[in-house]
Amino acid sequence: MLCYNACVKLNYCRNGCACSAAFVRLHPCCLRLFGMFGYMKNNIYDNNAVKRRNKTIFVATIVFLAVLACYIGSAFLIEIVQRDFRADVSFEGKYKNIILMIGDGMGFNHIDCAEDYYNEPSFMRTAALGCSEVVTDSKMLFFPTDSAASATALSTGEKTDNGAIARLRGKNIPTNAELAKALGMAVGIIATEGVNGATPAAFSSHADNRGDADDIFAGQLKSNIDLFAGGNRARYDELKDRITESGYEYLNDFSFDFDTAKKIWGAYDIKSLQSSEGNGVTLAELAVKAMNYLENVSENGYFMMIEESYIDKRSHANDIYGMLEKFKSYDQAVKAVVERARTSGDTLVIVTADHETGKLFLPSSDRANPSDKWFKSAGHTRRHVPCFYYSPVGELPRVIDNTQIADMCRYFIENR
Repeated sequence: MLCYNACVKLNYCRNGCACSAAFVRLHPCCLRLFGMFGYMKNNIYDNNAVKRRNKTIFVATIVFLAVLACYIGSAFLIEIVQRDFRADVSFEGKYKNIILMIGDGMGFNHIDCAEDYYNEPSFMRTAALGCSEVVTDSKMLFFPTDSAASATALSTGEKTDNGAIARLRGKNIPTNAELAKALGMAVGIIATEGVNGATPAAFSSHADNRGDADDIFAGQLKSNIDLFAGGNRARYDELKDRITESGYEYLNDFSFDFDTAKKIWGAYDIKSLQSSEGNGVTLAELAVKAMNYLENVSENGYFMMIEESYIDKRSHANDIYGMLEKFKSYDQAVKAVVERARTSGDTLVIVTADHETGKLFLPSSDRANPSDKWFKSAGHTRRHVPCFYYSPVGELPRVIDNTQIADMCRYFIENR
């Protein structure tokens, strides 16, 4: 009855707004009726739109779950593969001194390109007793490693995420340099870019991110490492006071007057080749001087990491002639270190890379005239890199994981 009366009022009211207001105020049952009509319209006339929306949500959910399942499955698979690699390697022999040389960004094609361009075989390849291919993956699936994660694997034997410096999920990972110091060995870190780079940092400090320059530097000052030396002189000239306050003698004058009674921090202008113009020292000169210094610091031997940083940088820039010059410098340093090591007979030299940079492809002909276009990327790749060794180390398989290079160093540090 109320509904009927309201409808009568609605018909006879001359003020539409007032009538509508009265209708709404007096008869909520009619509102429910109109609401039902609206619901029927949405579901009858707009049903196709709803179905399309629901279908889109359903498909997106399935795709997300599939990607998540692949990610988790790949993580388990990589862990299994890595464990299998580590289980297949055994080492033999005893060495007083261990030197690990790293050509940042150097892949097999970088070596081939240089040999073709200079029309002579590289020393690092021809003088080696053996060579294995190295898997460089980090814990970050689907992405190539960066220098921080790969250097962490080489220095600790553990995988970590890209960007992390000898840390995993907020916890420090012990390094071989720390182990060597604990066992009474001397330790040296050399890098042509400077020891603040990701690779030398992972051997001498700990940080959540490679960009945490202050944390890395503070960790290096506290590390008690005997020798830091390399490039980036301008940066360390500004930090000289902090360096000397931490007990290091700071050198930047190319004199190489390394006093074995002191810890040394050397920062220099690094030039590629002995024949290059201008002041500076070559990596070969610096490496041999460091060997002489470290063997006189401790009777228990030494562990040293040497990095040629600029093969990577020139490859990032797709500068093939710049890369070739840096490779030549690195190969000369390898020759100088290996020949110096062979005079004593108790020093193991391992030469490897942290990752490949530039996705370098070589043509089937006319390799004597290299082109920047041979680089197909400006970033890192997941290509395997070489590991050469110049003294007997045991039976190594054709393919190893980068963590096994750290295992090799650790074995010889512990079994001198």
